Amino acid sequence: MASVKDFKGKEVAYILTRRQGQPQENFVSKCKIITVGTKHVTVIGGEKIASMIKFCKKHECENFLSESNPHIYPGRKLFLTSQEAMEEIERTRLKDWISYKLTSWEKDTYTLAQLRKIKAILEGESNT
Repeated sequence: MASVKDFKGKEVAYILTRRQGQPQENFVSKCKIITVGTKHVTVIGGEKIASMIKFCKKHECENFLSESNPHIYPGRKLFLTSQEAMEEIERTRLKDWISYKLTSWEKDTYTLAQLRKIKAILEGESNT
């Protein structure tokens, strides 16, 4: 999992921005790391070239840093690589798809064998 210490000053990082109310609209932009402190990484760039943004670690299990002031733009996350940002987009879409499939009317059409397979997958991979 990425931590503040993994980011280095004057290097490139990647911001994943999600537009509120439009979960399918995501974009990844390159930014430059200005400073790295003990709790925050400050970058410049992204979708607004002149803006400076602070990111910090919110949860240890995440592989990204979150916007320090979520009231400004709650959907922004900072990644070390563009690949990690793209994987986060895919992870979120898969979570949404699985959630929809398990809460929609279709869940009543699953056989007992299919439900057992789903349970086995979710229980078997929950430790990773």
